[in-house]
Amino acid sequence: MERKMPLISIIIPFISWDGYREQCVSKCLKMDYRNFEIILVPDTEIKNPFKDKRIKIAVSGKKNIPQKRNIGIKKAAKSSRYFAFIDSDAYPRKDWLSKAF
Repeated sequence: MERKMPLISIIIPFISWDGYREQCVSKCLKMDYRNFEIILVPDTEIKNPFKDKRIKIAVSGKKNIPQKRNIGIKKAAKSSRYFAFIDSDAYPRKDWLSKAF
């Protein structure tokens, strides 16, 4: 019997949108673990450049990284019990989340 993969909320705090952020999200979307959501936490409103329902945006205002992570946790789906944090200029390995489970 195959084990159910729990929902993981990936939280990405940053100031403003640019190519690094887009690359980070693109790599997250290509991971082999499929049951996740991405919560982008920018200072100001941004337009979501991806057509993926798993991506949420939680505008934080001018906050530090730990505060932004907490905002992301509060925005996470109620069913999410697991959180993964990645810097906006980092790129996850394809097996980043699957290795955790």
